[in-house]
Amino acid sequence: MPTYKLCYFDIRGLGEMIRLMFKDAGVEFEDCRVNFNDWTPIKPTMPFGKMPVLFVDGKPLAHSRAIVRYLARELNYSGQNSFETGEIDVWFETLFELFDKLPWSENDETKKAELIIKFMKEEAGPKFEKLEAQIKANGGPYVMGKNATFVDFAMLGLADLFLSKFKIALDDYPGVMKQLKAMRERPNVAAWIAKRPSSDF
Repeated sequence: MPTYKLCYFDIRGLGEMIRLMFKDAGVEFEDCRVNFNDWTPIKPTMPFGKMPVLFVDGKPLAHSRAIVRYLARELNYSGQNSFETGEIDVWFETLFELFDKLPWSENDETKKAELIIKFMKEEAGPKFEKLEAQIKANGGPYVMGKNATFVDFAMLGLADLFLSKFKIALDDYPGVMKQLKAMRERPNVAAWIAKRPSSDF
């Protein structure tokens, strides 16, 4: 087993789905948390000047999505066969399409609320309805059925942002809510959530 060191800011953000995969699998890793005030001198040392970065036996691997896919293969979260891996990837990319369309730069709370309503109606709502159908067709509780895959960890990690930072309610999507509940109740995940450092998002 290689040695792992994950470098990311001291928040959940895009690093949390990676931490969740390690914790669920029971694989040790160094959780290197960088304070925002210390980032400027560290930035040039990171590939592409961004985090998260996963060091595998000292070798860096950049970009959150690439890290998740790598770990999925290493930790057996990539599906039962190549086609299923492709299906998982479809939903993984769909989640990040939504993530990228969130109003990150809007600071006015009134305008942000208006944008969220539009986002849910035009972007997220139709995709969540398709995700509901996918979970139901596969028998749940996870996206692909009885086995958690990398998209389930992404959903749990990104749901923190949907629910806390943008106050997006998912109550209209019971399949999604059941999936999140099932993920939170996985023993190692539940133990991590209970003790992980507190952050706003």
